Amino acid sequence: MSNDKRKNLILAVVSNYKWDEIKIFFKSLEQTGFSGEVALFMENINQQTQKMLKRLNYTVNFIPFRRVGLEYTFSIVDYRHYLYHNFMMKNESLYNFVF
Repeated sequence: MSNDKRKNLILAVVSNYKWDEIKIFFKSLEQTGFSGEVALFMENINQQTQKMLKRLNYTVNFIPFRRVGLEYTFSIVDYRHYLYHNFMMKNESLYNFVF
């Protein structure tokens, strides 16, 4: 048995979504009993959606981002890998399993 105190992490990105469009994912994750953290990269997310995310029974770390210049030539589906990579390079030692 491991004494590893590092948390599990889910990396996610939301761009231009409202709560009704993403709640099924976050509520279903809550129902699994997940107790790790979610690093949520967000672009153009309204205050109401952020408020609902803060009410979940696990930690959601909000990481705002803004694409500039050539970054707009990448779809968010591709650009998220850049965001995830940079985050993990700085925080790798904090987490156990990452999804």
